[in-house]
Parts: sequence; structure tokens; C-alpha cells
Amino acid sequence: MKPSFALVALSVAAAPLLGPAPAHAWASANRFGGSTSHSWGDTSRTNAWGGSTEHVAGEGTGYHPPVAVPAS
Repeated sequence: MKPSFALVALSVAAAPLLGPAPAHAWASANRFGGSTSHSWGDTSRTNAWGGSTEHVAGEGTGYHPPVAVPAS
């Protein structure tokens, strides 16, 4: 059974509405503090609590937890 032209047209028209959803999530990733930086083959992110993640192309991803500061 062939899909109707209306169904195909509706699917094509609706497709762009589904595309930007991941971009919205990444746009708010640092809203509570922290930062993300990119350079060729390397991405680093520091969160608001002092932890960090780094990915280097060909080497993998590593997580570095925040260092606890003892109370005085």
C-alpha cells in the first residue's frame, strides 16, 4: 500500500519542527554556572560545582570530580 501524498507532505512539513530539540537542551547546559570550551579535537566542560569533563579525539573522555574543601 502506497502512502498518500498528504501523509508524505505532512511528514516533510513537520520534520523541521523535530530537529532543534537537542539544541535547546545544550543551550541551557551552563545556565547554572560552569563553562564549555572547544578546540580542534578537544572539548572541555567545567560544572558549577568544580567538576570537569574532558574529551580528546582518539583518546577518550575523562571525568574529574570536584575537590572537597575541608570545613575550617
